[in-house]
Amino acid sequence: MKHADLLQKYLDGSISPAEMDELFTYIKNNSDAGTGFENILEAAFNQSYNEVPALSRKEHGEILEKMLSNIEQPSISIIPVHRVHFMRRWGWAAAAVLITMVAGTYLWFSKPLSPGPAKTQQEMAINTAPGKKGALLTLADGSQLVLDSAGNGVIAQQPGADISLQKDQLHYQQQDNKTSNAGTAFNTVSTPRGRQYHVTLPDGTRVWLNAASSLHFPVQFPEQERTVTLTGEAYFEVAANTKAPFKVMGGNQEVTVLGTHFNISAYDDEAAVKTTLLEGRIKVSPLSNPTLSRILQPGQQSIVQPGQLNVSTNADLQDVISWKNGQLSMKNLDVKALMRQISRWYDVDVVYEGPLTERHFGGIIDQSIYLSNIIEVLEAGGIRCRLEGKKLFVSSK
Repeated sequence: MKHADLLQKYLDGSISPAEMDELFTYIKNNSDAGTGFENILEAAFNQSYNEVPALSRKEHGEILEKMLSNIEQPSISIIPVHRVHFMRRWGWAAAAVLITMVAGTYLWFSKPLSPGPAKTQQEMAINTAPGKKGALLTLADGSQLVLDSAGNGVIAQQPGADISLQKDQLHYQQQDNKTSNAGTAFNTVSTPRGRQYHVTLPDGTRVWLNAASSLHFPVQFPEQERTVTLTGEAYFEVAANTKAPFKVMGGNQEVTVLGTHFNISAYDDEAAVKTTLLEGRIKVSPLSNPTLSRILQPGQQSIVQPGQLNVSTNADLQDVISWKNGQLSMKNLDVKALMRQISRWYDVDVVYEGPLTERHFGGIIDQSIYLSNIIEVLEAGGIRCRLEGKKLFVSSK
């Protein structure tokens, strides 16, 4: 039952990276792995369908057929939706990725998905590759370094700190001989659309930047406080220092911490700034009205909008940091919210043509999935998509 237990943990989002590797390795290497999984998958399917009946089972079947029809993957089987017979052939070339779309339709893809041969320019355009690691570093003098192409080792020196790259991660190491102007030089790490990056700040704080985000910070923090400015989204693991509170400015709010793990989503095109606490304690203060400040406990999420601050006490932590773990979450997203995520990760501009259908999506997909696979599901679900260059035109059928 060990691997069945791992599958159940995968479905409820509590599986660890090591356990996920063990599960997918087992599935890859055992042709009869599906035998022990059938009841678990069928129960999950039925539960999801009952919770979010956005589409009929017939429509789910059409989505599956549509999504898989253009993918030449002989190891992928379609799950009949009228009666769920889960796959018994599990010979994947790499670890499997479970996708939950709309009202609980489960698909399995090999990872990463091949875009398949395209026969027309339009088909080639639709096979837009997913994002990857990469960022732009702007130094204090305004010079810029593209981190995608830089090699490992020291790449720059700033007053009070050495900057190095180690395995696609940017590290700031404080120098022993502090200069007189230490703390006055600022750097900015920016991730364009389709890129993410991991930065270790001079105090040891670790920051994961999501796509279309930036972090502005001093190359050496003063002794009294540590303040950074964020646009977009980032996950922080703050190095503890009770003598120097860590502050994150951005999105019309200030977050103050001593040592903790939290996520901030502060995109300009979102209606609210969401701060979610995983460990420790933080204080969230709207800049427009500091009297609304709240102290968050682990598992809570603050939602800051003009003139108000609300706190949710049951935040879905796995969903919040799914982007950091190599996934795109679509849980309870409408079409436009989903398109904002697609725009950031696949580096496309979304253009809406007419009113959109009232439909919500659910589930999590791997960030290595090609845009074409998502478009196929949207098309079958009543959302028409047309990709022309870097523009994705979206309308209801």
